[in-house]
Amino acid sequence: MLLYSARRLLWGLAVLLGVSVITFIVAFAVPADPARNIGGIHATRAALANIRRAYGLDQPLPVQYWDYLTHLLHGDLGRSYSTSEDVLPAVLGRLPYTLILGLLGVLFELAIGVPLGLVAALNRGRALDRGALLGALLVFSLPPFVLGNLLLLLFAFHWSLFPLGGADDPQAIILPALTLGLGGAVWYSRLLRTTLLEVLSADYIRTARAKGLRMRRVVLGHALPNALGPIITQIGLDMGYFLGGVVVVESVFAWPGMGKLAYDAISHDDINLIMGTVLVGAVFVVAANLLVDLAQAWLDPRIRPG
Repeated sequence: MLLYSARRLLWGLAVLLGVSVITFIVAFAVPADPARNIGGIHATRAALANIRRAYGLDQPLPVQYWDYLTHLLHGDLGRSYSTSEDVLPAVLGRLPYTLILGLLGVLFELAIGVPLGLVAALNRGRALDRGALLGALLVFSLPPFVLGNLLLLLFAFHWSLFPLGGADDPQAIILPALTLGLGGAVWYSRLLRTTLLEVLSADYIRTARAKGLRMRRVVLGHALPNALGPIITQIGLDMGYFLGGVVVVESVFAWPGMGKLAYDAISHDDINLIMGTVLVGAVFVVAANLLVDLAQAWLDPRIRPG
């Protein structure tokens, strides 16, 4: 188990290194001049040259990346070009907002997806099952920015039940979390339906029914606990994804999380801030995958030798 954990950790570090390289190359491949964004449209050539020299932008890309990696190993993600503040504190300052949004989004996913999947599995081939499938396909076909704007139009603008955006009102988190929850609930419902139908066809379930146990007790006491394994795995992956910053949803609702920070960084061609948000988000995704792999290895001994 220890060797398996060490191997997975090394692969996670390799992934983070790859993410840093790819992000660095993509950020500098964009046809934009960070020095021009810092100095403004009226900056002279001499001023732009001084800015490039001050920020190290006049160095070759391999040298710039090596300097970035050296500072990164000391916990320094550089300074933002657009705000002139340290990147790491700026990103960590947005983390609590993203954490709250991610947790509530997962709760909405489970609160909607698990009952829907349970109903669909117990009514296989019936009207409820087909209706749940149709509703899931309709919601799943809507991109997050379309679904988020629809919720804003209905519940914030038309009926004025929730704020239009921001984080000043505690109720402002409901609509962005619901946007995340509806999209994820579709996947949870279909996943639980498929897994639960497989469990219900097992021999021990037929034995329990033959002994006279009620269907409700068989499902809730025997089948459902054994069908939640993939759901638990997906929860860990979703939390890593959400903590990485949901750019589209946070931008639609002006939620001041890591995703909104990444959107602002891209808008201002702020390379250090772009790399900082992407790298911190990748850390959460890799950590979530690592925890899920370790949990699976601990629950299923057959995985450990592999």
